Amino acid sequence: MKMLLGCLLLLAAVPASAQQGVQFGVRFVPQSTSLLYDTGYPLIDFLKVAPHDTRLRTAQGLGVLYHPWEHWSLGADLLYSRKGGGFASRQVDLDYLEVPLWLGFNTSSSSRLMFNVQAGLEVGYAVRRQLRSAGGSSTDLSGYVDRVAFGVPVAVGLRCRLFSAYSVNAQLFVSAGLGSLVRTNPTLGVRNYVFPGLRLSVDRQWGVGR
Repeated sequence: MKMLLGCLLLLAAVPASAQQGVQFGVRFVPQSTSLLYDTGYPLIDFLKVAPHDTRLRTAQGLGVLYHPWEHWSLGADLLYSRKGGGFASRQVDLDYLEVPLWLGFNTSSSSRLMFNVQAGLEVGYAVRRQLRSAGGSSTDLSGYVDRVAFGVPVAVGLRCRLFSAYSVNAQLFVSAGLGSLVRTNPTLGVRNYVFPGLRLSVDRQWGVGR
């Protein structure tokens, strides 16, 4: 939280004189994460995720959004994201440095309130891979879980311009991993899965005369 407040103060000190159509800000994502186990039957996999291994985690960091055209945007974030899943007796902690790359569509970017949808590809570098048991013991999973993970994020929501140079964005967010996380047995399908999440952004806009 202190990091987010510091970033907001930094944004307030930046003059609004940079390239037209660029936004820079902070990202905060409370998310419900799980490990998705592939049985070969997608519907069964989807229905089995939520009841027993979903955890409330968070991701936070910085992001940039560029509007080369009126209704289209390109974006990138740098996040520290906590993911994983498990059961009452065992929990898997997977923490990543993530870089989501976004392609977005929005209604008029000159409006005070706009609808937007974003989708893209994210790359994650694991900084923590650990299995925790109910008894307090932990096991390092570095030898079993890949260091690099890929995912497909999708976000849909509303952006509200508060002042001439600031805006707040609130989106529903989902993400599904690409490929198995298991290093020792790639045929065993285990992927990160986020549903649902809330992606919150506070941005400083440059080029407000758009």
